[in-house]
Amino acid sequence: MAHSKAATSAGFVLCVIALAAGQIAMSRHLVPGAAKNSGVVQDIGYTFTGLTAAIGCFLWRWARAENDSKSTITRHWLTKILQSATAMIPALLGCAYFCMAGKYAERHARTFAAMPPLMYLLTINRGNCKTSRKRRTPLRNS
Repeated sequence: MAHSKAATSAGFVLCVIALAAGQIAMSRHLVPGAAKNSGVVQDIGYTFTGLTAAIGCFLWRWARAENDSKSTITRHWLTKILQSATAMIPALLGCAYFCMAGKYAERHARTFAAMPPLMYLLTINRGNCKTSRKRRTPLRNS
């Protein structure tokens, strides 16, 4: 399935581009916000963290639900592109958090922006891997 590897690689490259774009945008183009009420901004950061975790769970379940053996090339490519676009959402959340919270939350915002490639790795189906699995035997008490 060469189309499977190509589609997966293309999705991963898109996520790496999103990572680079998010980091460059935060360092050069976005204006850091000056949050006056840090409690509200911190709550928004917690909400963004929860949304990022929920997106990761959604991507993981989506990847486990798809059946590669019955998918066409077009459907597989479309699925991988949609999965990479979904994995890019935390980068947008990171940019928004940086614009709200400012310099004191820059490391958290950059962490959000670094999530797309990691989240996309959740979608890679490793079920077709040809690895030798040794038969596990219980430990014997001597």
